[in-house]
Amino acid sequence: MLDTGTETTVDAVAALTRGLESSHRALDRLVEHHVMVASLAQNYLGFTRHANDDLRVEFYERERAARLGWLD
Repeated sequence: MLDTGTETTVDAVAALTRGLESSHRALDRLVEHHVMVASLAQNYLGFTRHANDDLRVEFYERERAARLGWLD
């Protein structure tokens, strides 16, 4: 297998392993994001709305929420 960035040969198994590991990390982040949004949606949809309510939902990145002390 050829690394197009350096034009050197790379062990195919190592390259495929790195690619799979990267894909797994991306999938883990996607699943984590999905669970978070599903949880927020469930909580949001559970609110009782009244005509004069001003209900807003804001999304924060995990790092910012952690800095604000909002994560367990």
